[in-house]
Amino acid sequence: LRGHDEADVLRIGAAIESQSNHPLALAIVAEAERRGLAKDVVAGAASISGKGAEARIDGTVYWAGSERLVKEKGFDDALYRVEFDAFESKGMTAVIVGDGAGPIGIVALA
Repeated sequence: LRGHDEADVLRIGAAIESQSNHPLALAIVAEAERRGLAKDVVAGAASISGKGAEARIDGTVYWAGSERLVKEKGFDDALYRVEFDAFESKGMTAVIVGDGAGPIGIVALA
């Protein structure tokens, strides 16, 4: 979404989640490491209880989390919805990654 490829989304998602011990976060970080993706330096990482997390990477605040987090941030639009629904219908857990302008992609976990 919005010019970000799969590797970008996974790399950013892993950076955000690198400060967490949540099982989904650990799975995202492990997949980024398995693919040999660069590790971004994060600042101001914070958990958003029950919804996700956010962190500053290279001066931009990014977030990763549930559909509830996306709606709370005011980005409930069709741009990510088709992908999200497709992953969920396959029984996958979809973690949406975004920035101040909205979702940039989805990390799907089996």
